Amino acid sequence: MAANGLPFDGLEIALPTAEAWFPGLGYVPASRTSVPASLTSSPEFTSVCPDTAAVLRKTLRPSLVAAAVPRDDGMSTPAAE
Repeated sequence: MAANGLPFDGLEIALPTAEAWFPGLGYVPASRTSVPASLTSSPEFTSVCPDTAAVLRKTLRPSLVAAAVPRDDGMSTPAAE
C-alpha cells in the first residue's frame, strides 16, 4: 500500500532502449532496488528486461491515482466528476 493509502502512487518502467524519450513524459531515473517486489518478481521483469535495462519512475498526482482505482460505493471519483 502506498503512503497515500491507495494501492500505487506511480509507474515504473524498465527498458533497454528509448530511456532518453521518457523524461519528457515526467519519468525520472530510478534504481532497480527501488522497484516494488511485486514487479521485480514478475516474469516480464526477471526474464524480458535485462539487468542493464534503465528503470524509470513517474509519480502520479493523487487525483490521477484516485481516478484509476475503482470505488465500490457507487460514487464517482473526484477526478471523474
